[in-house]
Amino acid sequence: MPLFRQEYDCAEWSGPARTYVICSTPRSGSTLLSELFRATGRLGSPAEYLNKASLMPRMARRLGAISPEGMLDLAAYLRGLFRWRTSPNGIFGVKIHFQDLRPLLQLSSVGTLLRTSRLIWIRRRDVLMQAISLEIAERTGRWNRALDRVDEPVPLTWSHTSVARRVGALLDEDREWQMLFEANGLTAHRVDYEDMVADCEAVAGAAARHAGLADPPNFSLPDAPVGRQRTELNARWRASYLGAYALPGESAPAP
Repeated sequence: MPLFRQEYDCAEWSGPARTYVICSTPRSGSTLLSELFRATGRLGSPAEYLNKASLMPRMARRLGAISPEGMLDLAAYLRGLFRWRTSPNGIFGVKIHFQDLRPLLQLSSVGTLLRTSRLIWIRRRDVLMQAISLEIAERTGRWNRALDRVDEPVPLTWSHTSVARRVGALLDEDREWQMLFEANGLTAHRVDYEDMVADCEAVAGAAARHAGLADPPNFSLPDAPVGRQRTELNARWRASYLGAYALPGESAPAP
């Protein structure tokens, strides 16, 4: 999604903003939650504004926050985001993966953003399925799916080692979020992807209220502009991964 474009801007905002941060890891459901929030028109236009590999440089150039020498003025960048991505009720949101936050932790403007924002920590209990989703997305280049788009299948070769590496990386990122919260006395509202899929109205509604919206709409998955990408390939890869840990002999009933 070309989120750096002007079409995703809100009306120009000049006052102080009430900010929230969606603290996430890749394939945790953060895009779904962000798009549900964006569609309200009252929760800003949350996106990965600190992602140096994609959105950050494009958005910074658009906002005039890059010097002629190619250096980013982060304070000016954040001011520009608050100006154009804050909804008319004064709410601004950003989504951050810890892998993007890690090199910016010592910057005062980033510290101020985290300390003064309401935090929403979205996770997936099934980290294996999250890792498989990430592996498939990385190898196909398909990070989200519009509801009206049908993707042709791409042949992929199974790799236990690659998925295991991603499981470990995702667990490490979640631990880093937890350590950041504990080290700074921060409190985050917890959202589990599986719960959001099972009861979108209740879970997304509670997260929206935490973000500062007192009267959120009735959220539902069909209203989101992005769809689930899971196919039978995800299930087959999950079975293959778990098969490596199967004990010999017949399964015994649990005691």
